[in-house]
Amino acid sequence: MRNLSFAGVGLVGVIVYCAAVVLGGLLWPTYSHTAQPVSDLIAIGSPVKSLLDPLFLLYNVLTAAFAWGLRGTVRRTVHSARAWWPGVAGAWALLVEAMAGVMTLAFPEGQGGVHSQIGPEGFAHILFAGISSVCTLLAIPLLGHWLSVQFSRAWFRLFSFGAAAAVALTGIATAVAIGNRLPWGGLAERLTIGCFLVWLAAAAALIRPTTPTGGAESAA
Repeated sequence: MRNLSFAGVGLVGVIVYCAAVVLGGLLWPTYSHTAQPVSDLIAIGSPVKSLLDPLFLLYNVLTAAFAWGLRGTVRRTVHSARAWWPGVAGAWALLVEAMAGVMTLAFPEGQGGVHSQIGPEGFAHILFAGISSVCTLLAIPLLGHWLSVQFSRAWFRLFSFGAAAAVALTGIATAVAIGNRLPWGGLAERLTIGCFLVWLAAAAALIRPTTPTGGAESAA
C-alpha cells in the first residue's frame, strides 16, 4: 500500500493548489486571473496572503513528499543504476522544485505584486521561481521516461515529453506577457502551471500499490 499512499499525497497536492488559487480569486474581488500571476495572491500587502500562504506551503510539502516517495520506489524496485538513474534524478528534481516553491513563499513579491519595485526579496523570489521552473522541466521528462518503462505505459513517455514542451512554450509566453504588462499574462501562467499539475496528477494516478513491471525488488 506504500505506493498508493504517496500517490494519494501527490493528488491531494494538486487539489490543494487549485483550491488555493480559486479561493484567492473569490476572496479578492478585484484580482484578475487573466491579467495577474498567481504570485500576486501572496505578494506583500495582498489581502489574501495570510490565508493562502499556508495552503501553498501545504501544496509544496505534499509535492515534496510525493517526490520522496518516488525516489524510494525507484531504489526499491530497480537493481541496475542504468535503469534507475532517470527516476532518481527526476525525483530529486521534483523535490528541489517543491523546496524552491517553499522559498518563494519566504521571499514574496513586494507591495503591488509582480510590477512592484524589485528589492532583495523580489530578486530572491525571481531566483527561486527560476529554479522551480528549471527543475520542473527536468522532472517531467525524466520521471515520465522512468514511469513509462516501469509500468509498461509507452503513452506516458510521449505524454510527459508533450507536457514538458507545453510547460516550456507557455512559460516563455508568460515571461513575455508579464514582462510587457500584456493583459493575458495571468492566463498564460495558468496554462504553464496547469500543464504541470495535469502531469503531476497523471503521474500519481499511474502508480499502483504493486511492484512495477520493469525490475525486481531490491534492497539498494
